[in-house]
Amino acid sequence: MKNVAHRLNVSVEDLDLSLWADYENELILRHFSETSPEDLLKMYNLSLCQTLLLKAIEMKLSVKGSSSYKEILRSVKWLGLMYTPERKDDGKVCVSIEGALTLFKLTERYGNAIAKLLPMIVSEDGWEIEADIVKKYDGKTHLNIASFPLFKYLLRLLEL
Repeated sequence: MKNVAHRLNVSVEDLDLSLWADYENELILRHFSETSPEDLLKMYNLSLCQTLLLKAIEMKLSVKGSSSYKEILRSVKWLGLMYTPERKDDGKVCVSIEGALTLFKLTERYGNAIAKLLPMIVSEDGWEIEADIVKKYDGKTHLNIASFPLFKYLLRLLEL
């Protein structure tokens, strides 16, 4: 230890302390930004919705406005997902988002990518989503349209 401390031009004590600095219980919190209870609840609900979307095979998205959906579609392409856009008469853009293999096989492979889109979507105004979520029980795979009361309730809370 003395040789290494000498070569690094530090004291043996400092070298000994730095060897364990990457352990979690040795980390020092230098800055903390306070979060309001409402913002904390929104982050928690967003996380719950993303967890549900991990099992999604398709998401239907509706966004108002002409500029907001373009950035979302860029992200959809970047995440390796496919989409089918449709412009409605009321000015909304409806987009069906799914993974490429979902056309051939019921797979949860793209749920992570779909979940990554959610923060971008909820940051926009006038959004609505619906998702097809795969649920496994009794050793079988079942497809449930995300009319889960919890899912819709959490999405409503994100709009507060």
